[in-house]
Amino acid sequence: MQAMKQCMNINTKLLIIFSLLFSGSMSHAEPARWYQYELIIFKYTSNTYTESESWPDKPGLPDYQNSLALLTGKADDNPAPTKNFVLLKQKQLILKKEALAITRSSRRKLLLHTGWIQTMHPKDKTLPVSFKIGKEYTILVPEPTTLPLSPDRNQLPAPTDTTTDPAGAYQDDPGFAMIPLNVSELEGTISISISRYLHVWSDFLFRRPDDNPTTINDTPGTVRLKEFRFKDHRRMRSRELHYIDSPSFGILIYALPYKQVVENK
Repeated sequence: MQAMKQCMNINTKLLIIFSLLFSGSMSHAEPARWYQYELIIFKYTSNTYTESESWPDKPGLPDYQNSLALLTGKADDNPAPTKNFVLLKQKQLILKKEALAITRSSRRKLLLHTGWIQTMHPKDKTLPVSFKIGKEYTILVPEPTTLPLSPDRNQLPAPTDTTTDPAGAYQDDPGFAMIPLNVSELEGTISISISRYLHVWSDFLFRRPDDNPTTINDTPGTVRLKEFRFKDHRRMRSRELHYIDSPSFGILIYALPYKQVVENK
């Protein structure tokens, strides 16, 4: 009987120890990591660098699935947890000198200067931020009710397919009933994830009028476009200014742990 009591006492003590350990691990859960990001996007005023390379005729569109249009606070597909993204005010931006230098340059044109704060996650849980900036052009796309017009067109993607650029897919195809659509000069996504380092994934489509601008199917107000897709991935350190370059446009991006920003104020 005494041995049984001793055994019960030991089990009780072990249960208390495990409970304390478990509650301690819960109370010391790592808090969410917040980073502040600042972004400058500009385009080159000359087409020299673009013309020096070969590009596919139909580059497709960036993947906007689950992306957040941060400048409007709206999700392109599924509703996004906007509480994990906070848009910075202009007075909170740091790269004012860099933006001013681009504005004064005759070789570059500033398209966007913005910033935000976000919680950090691995890539598979990171929400991309989407942008549609610069000039607007009017193109023609098929009217959805007319797709497909004949059995031999079944292989063509519908205009709702976000992986296919409607301008590249249809602007030279007279077999569809066409309607106008406004598209941006530059559109795409940036996704920033964290592991051991910060990782930046960018996917952009740049548009400009053809060298010999003409209307599409003789429709007034439309313009035939050239399109250039640029995708990039790189590792990034915080507190360092990083430059993502392409023949058509450039991106400056700066990262800072948000906790430090608060402490330095």
